[in-house]
Amino acid sequence: MKEKISVTVIIPCYRCNKTIKRAIDSVLSQTVLPNEIFIIDDNIDKRETIELFDILVKNYGKEDIVMICNIKNKGAPFSRNLGWYLAKSDYVAFLDSDDAWHPQKLELQYTFMKKNSEIILTGHDIEIIKNKKIETHLKYNSISSIECLKRDILLRNIFPTPTLMIKRDINYRFDETMRYVDDHLLLMNIILDGNKAVKIKNKLAYVFKPMFGASGLSSNMYQMEKHELLAYTKIFKANKINILTYTFLIIFSLVKYVRRLILLKINSRQC
Repeated sequence: MKEKISVTVIIPCYRCNKTIKRAIDSVLSQTVLPNEIFIIDDNIDKRETIELFDILVKNYGKEDIVMICNIKNKGAPFSRNLGWYLAKSDYVAFLDSDDAWHPQKLELQYTFMKKNSEIILTGHDIEIIKNKKIETHLKYNSISSIECLKRDILLRNIFPTPTLMIKRDINYRFDETMRYVDDHLLLMNIILDGNKAVKIKNKLAYVFKPMFGASGLSSNMYQMEKHELLAYTKIFKANKINILTYTFLIIFSLVKYVRRLILLKINSRQC
């Protein structure tokens, strides 16, 4: 019998029937198990919702998995916040329905945070899997980590959502008006307020598409850029950065965006 730890796993799901089993299997394959698993279905297509329910019952009927259905499409930030609100564990961990975790992810991350109670959140490195199949799992006997500074989180989101573990009772939540870049905005708000965040340098999550230029939210580069600029504007208006920093970040973001468009065009020509 595996040990259960005080972590609630929250998995937002939108038309995820083809990938959800891989995600859940990676949670149930952990060396220690979470106290709760919430699947938040954000799909208003009743047929697909019933199909998702059948997948959960058929494969995980004996597991402690809770499926919650939004009445209408609310977006991933709302779904994550809903799971966060319902969570009873000391920590919440987020996994996207098309990603997966290394088997030691919860054990290593939870143990690290329990030993360092002053840390509000942790993230870790990811591995991008190109062939859609995880061949092997590297076993970790130890971890290395580095504290995330304010400048680190301003320049880019160094904590993709599937890497996050956060103290449940903090007074921060995802901005539900942001359909994109909501995780980066949350992290900027937390870290710019002086809270301690640490990045674990082990690869404890698997992502099955490039961060930009693939199917899914990350493929909509224009919307992501628009919302990144909006996120910087929000923290500027909240007086968390000054006008010089704000101006630099806007220019820096636009330069990155143009560079990505150029690279995407070059790659498309080579295919």
